Amino acid sequence: MNLTGKKIFITGGSRGIGASIVKVCAENSATVAFTYSQNEESAKNILNSLSGSDHMMLKMDINSEESIDSCLKTLLDQWGTLDGLVNNAGITKDQLLLRMKVEDFDKVIHTNLRGTFLVTQKLLKPFLKNKGGSIVNITSIVGQTGNPGQANYSASKAGVEAF
Repeated sequence: MNLTGKKIFITGGSRGIGASIVKVCAENSATVAFTYSQNEESAKNILNSLSGSDHMMLKMDINSEESIDSCLKTLLDQWGTLDGLVNNAGITKDQLLLRMKVEDFDKVIHTNLRGTFLVTQKLLKPFLKNKGGSIVNITSIVGQTGNPGQANYSASKAGVEAF
């Protein structure tokens, strides 16, 4: 995989699967920008582990349209264009359905599905202006099969797959 000259934006890139995506993209010569929500130290460690100098870490709250707008403005002001988006940011709030709090159901749907929608929607114009761009949405097998204690997470990932 050769991503030389490509600028890729990854949500939720400071840990787990997102951090691995950031590293693989950078190792394959992409310039990456990634978001973190709370752990700035973890994000700095990822950023410092990347070769190259134009990479960025950006604080973003995927649940806040204002935060998304601010983050994307910073990204596009600095880079001008964008070649790829990886919608990876997500959370779990596992609990058996019988005991699941409505606010936990809503928070997971809001974060995982609505966040993917908002970031994608807001980057469509820059992609169209650039006459191209790739979007990768990270989901889970539980979006197809379900999983005990993960009704909210499974529904959010199924929604992302349908989206």
